[in-house]
Formats: sequence, C-alpha cells, structure tokens
Amino acid sequence: MNEQEIPIDIHLNKLLDWLISRRICPHDWQKNIITVRKNINNAIQDMPAVDEIANLLAGTYINYFHCRRIVEILKETESSSKNIFGQYSSQRMKDWLEIIKLYEKDNIYLAEAAQLLVRNIVYELPSLKKQIVKCKNIQEESIQKEADYVKREKSMRENYLASCQQIGIEGKNIKKELLSFLDELPGFLNAVASSAKDLTSIQNFYESFLNFTLKKDMHSDCLPLLKHVIEKGNTTTFEWRTGEPPEVVEGTTPVIPLDVDCASTEAADDQIDFGDLVANSESGDDRSSSSPNGDFVHVDREECKPENGDQIDFGDSDINWDISVETSGTNDIPPVFEEGEGGKVARGADALSVLENETTRNSFYCDLLEVFSIFYL
Repeated sequence: MNEQEIPIDIHLNKLLDWLISRRICPHDWQKNIITVRKNINNAIQDMPAVDEIANLLAGTYINYFHCRRIVEILKETESSSKNIFGQYSSQRMKDWLEIIKLYEKDNIYLAEAAQLLVRNIVYELPSLKKQIVKCKNIQEESIQKEADYVKREKSMRENYLASCQQIGIEGKNIKKELLSFLDELPGFLNAVASSAKDLTSIQNFYESFLNFTLKKDMHSDCLPLLKHVIEKGNTTTFEWRTGEPPEVVEGTTPVIPLDVDCASTEAADDQIDFGDLVANSESGDDRSSSSPNGDFVHVDREECKPENGDQIDFGDSDINWDISVETSGTNDIPPVFEEGEGGKVARGADALSVLENETTRNSFYCDLLEVFSIFYL
C-alpha cells in the first residue's frame, strides 16, 4: 500500500494545528483569507439569475466548496464567452477562477475547511441535537395536549347538551330558541299571579302581625304590590300606578326575526346624514374652527371696555350658596296619564304588566321575601 494512502488518526481539536505543524498550511493563513473574502464580496455583486447560485449565496458564509460549485455553474452559463484556446472572456468567470487560485495557494482552503469542520462538530452538531430533542418533547407534549383537548371537547359538548336539555332547547340556534320563550312568558307570569292568591291568608296574618307589633294600621303600607296582585292579578303597570285600568294599551310585542343570526345587509345604508359640512365651511360658518367649544367663544374682560373709558361693574360681592329648598317638588306630582281617543292610554313601561316591568317585579319579589321572613323569626 502506498504510504500516502495510509490513514492517520488525528484528534479533532488538533487538526488545524497538525496542518500548520506539517507545513501544509502557513501559520498566517488568516491574513491571506482576508483577501479571498474581499474578492468574494466583489464577485457576488454581478451574478447570473440562476436559482442554484442564489441558494448558494443565501448562506451566511461562502467557503471554497461553494466557489467550486459556482465555477461549475458558470461554465454552463458563460459557455458563449469561451474562445478557441479554452479560456473565458467573461469577467464573472475570471473573478471566480481567481478566487479558486487564491484559495488553493498555500492550501488556504484546507485550513479554512479544518476550522469549519471543528466548529460544526464541537458547537453546531450538539446545538442541533439539543434542538431536535426539544422539538421532539414539544411534539410529544402537543400530542398529549391534543388528546386532552379532545376529551375536554367531548365533556364540554355533553355538558352543553345537558344544559340545553335542562332549559328545554335543542341548542342548534340558541338565540332564536331563547327568544321563542317570549311567547310562553305572559302565560307563566299569569300563572304566578294566580298562584299568589294562595298567599291571601299569609298576607292577612302578616298584616295583623305588623298592626299588633307597631300599634298602628299598616293596611296601606304592608306588601302593596303583593296585595295588588292577589286582588287584581297581573294587571298593567298603569293600573298599579294610577289605580284605574287603562282604556287603551299601546303595547309593543317583540317580533322574532326569521333569521336572528344573519346581520342585515342594509345596515350600512342606515347612516346619519350630517349634511354638507363642506358647504357650511365654505359659506363662512367657521364657528367650530374659531372656538374649541363650538358656539361658546372666550371673551376677555379687556375686550368689554367701552370706548369712553367706562368699565362694566361686575360686582364684588360673593355668591351666596346658602339656598334652602323646602321641598323637592316630586312627591306631590299626581300620576300622569294621557287622554287618547278612547280615554286613558297606557304606553311604554305603563303598558307592561307588573310582573313584566322590572321595577314592579323586583318590588313583588321583595314583598314575597318580606312575607316569608316571618317564618324564620
């Protein structure tokens, strides 16, 4: 076997030192590589539009082997510039051939390749291994999370269907199905009002208890709304407020749209017309631009002085804030109702029943809590 073909075991960290100690590469090879890097930076400014060359130049560091591959590609793209002597007249080819010669001079490319080999094995490969392990762990965690999410999805779907079944809907169109309960609401409230009549004896007992305890007649102040519902049922708020039933009730029945999920396409057309603001500004009405407060304009006292030198007397006395109010004026206002074509008209909140109106319904609930509180004494 030829001596040159005998393999030699060289420690990885000592590879570059071995090349320098055997005089295969000069010890100052890093100074010579600076010239090579400058030539590479100048040569890459003018390159043909080839995808493979673009991929090679996309790397962060172009080494000797990249340059060899670029020369092989340029032999095909610059073949038209080859003369009869086999030389290339293309400046691109000349630049890269010069770079190859500088690399091969004093075996600089071997020193650079040894340095890259040591760097990749000592630093890059362990880093890549750590990233691979980390990615595998993330992948396993993601698979586990996906399985957990599938279980949670199934559990939440079952809970959702159970909740829908509990309130009596299918759950396909929640908004529409809940709005459909509005048709059942009046009947339910009337049933509550009818059931309230069973509390007559309890209400009378509680009223007698208050009369005996407080030593005064509590007939008018004791559970007014509960007493009203027991005596007259679920009447309108107008009748509860005025004591007289309305002759005309202008109620607004909520209408369920055919498709409550679809937004109206004509909503964009229902916009406020602010008028021709440009025309107003051109006509000389520039109050908004002259004053930051719109119609309010700041006037200085110096501007209010008359021409003859006299001054306006603004007064020196302070404002007297000690104003006494005898009554607020709201307690003596009688119930207001409108006289329509048919007589007394209830509209708006007055047209709602006492159990539909939120204010009176809360009062009714408070009366129930009050009357049942006697059993917890």
